[in-house]
Amino acid sequence: MEDQIGLLRGTGFNLGKHALAYPTEERVMLRVLRDRAAERGSKDWIIFDSTDRLTYAEGWSLTCRVANAIEDSAGEGAHVGIFMLNRPEYVPVIYGAMANHGKAVPLNAQARGPLLHYVVDHSDVAVIVVSTDLLDRFEALEDLGSVELLVCVGDDPFPATVNGVATTSWNAWLDGVDDTPPERMPDYRDACLIQYTSGTSGRQKGAVYPHQFFYMYGVEYMDSLGLTEDDVLSAPLPLFHVAAVHLIAGGALHLGATAHLKSKFSASSYWNEIAADGATFSLIFGPMAAIIMK
Repeated sequence: MEDQIGLLRGTGFNLGKHALAYPTEERVMLRVLRDRAAERGSKDWIIFDSTDRLTYAEGWSLTCRVANAIEDSAGEGAHVGIFMLNRPEYVPVIYGAMANHGKAVPLNAQARGPLLHYVVDHSDVAVIVVSTDLLDRFEALEDLGSVELLVCVGDDPFPATVNGVATTSWNAWLDGVDDTPPERMPDYRDACLIQYTSGTSGRQKGAVYPHQFFYMYGVEYMDSLGLTEDDVLSAPLPLFHVAAVHLIAGGALHLGATAHLKSKFSASSYWNEIAADGATFSLIFGPMAAIIMK
């Protein structure tokens, strides 16, 4: 009986192949993207709405250009907001903010009014990359907090300032900016992303992710399901939600696979889209499944 008394001795984390691909101190998704670009640069990383393609090499190059543009605009370590639906610029902005040793802040593209103002102000974002069709949401706010620059993505015309903040186009912002990679990778313990909750139980709360958590979030899911580089991931979910950014975009990156993301969910076309993608894995929420099954 006496030999059964005491604490059980732990055996460590039961991590899988892809999680263990990098030692703890190197678990930074930027490093994974850099390595994927080197080994399979021409392979599609993310395909948006079955049309716009972002290869691994393009993803890494654009990430580095965005990082350098952020540093030029707001300095190293700046917080960067993203306010748009799924499109090819989205993920390189997230990773670009991290490459500049700052924090990415995905903003709910459905937000407006006081809820949007609170997150913009609370997150201390200095730059926001925003689609032109959503600019009017910012014009309607009391102010834009610490924002110094709005980078406008899309074909719609836009004013020189919005709510007192200067604007520029995506192309002008990146014009002449090279893709020199960061001189050093961030530390795996450094904060890299602020993910806001939905705010159903009060004001939205910003969960601060360190790089290692950002790395581990998707990879454990991929390993537990036994997915490989030959799988095709697909989801009609927005990148401002954890499922799309971690499990689809991030999961594909860990595997070296291809991901498909849709800008909106359509119950009537869901199965046709999944079939056209050649998807072997798809992620939706319970209520979406209930609609599809009707």
